[in-house]
This record gives sequence, structure tokens and C-alpha cells, in this order.
Amino acid sequence: ALLQRFGLIGPPAILFFGPDGREQRDFRVVGFLDADAFKAHLRALAGTQARPATVGFNAGSRLAAGNP
Repeated sequence: ALLQRFGLIGPPAILFFGPDGREQRDFRVVGFLDADAFKAHLRALAGTQARPATVGFNAGSRLAAGNP
């Protein structure tokens, strides 16, 4: 049901949502990204929002705190 709702062909996929609850579709990740590419992707995402998305991070992480 979720794959169909978000228009995904299958996992792995990481979706990011803004503070308003809407998906940040330009930042969707489908498939593998190496660590450096994923880090750059998260930094770009954090730079677009007043409050960064926190998918996969705990509240005490540096990214969640706004310090990439």
C-alpha cells in the first residue's frame, strides 16, 4: 500500500518530509548511495528547511540539531 501511495517501485527508498508533513520529493533517495553521497544529500536537505528532516536520526544527533 505504501509503495503505491508514494509511487515507488520497491525498496530501498528513503523519503524525507518537511515540518508541514509534505514529502520533499526532490530529496527522495531510491537505491544505494555511498556514505559521502548520502552525507552531501542530507546537508543539501538541511539547507532547504528551517528545521531539518530527521529520518533515521535520533533527536540528539548533530544533523537533527541543525549542525551538519
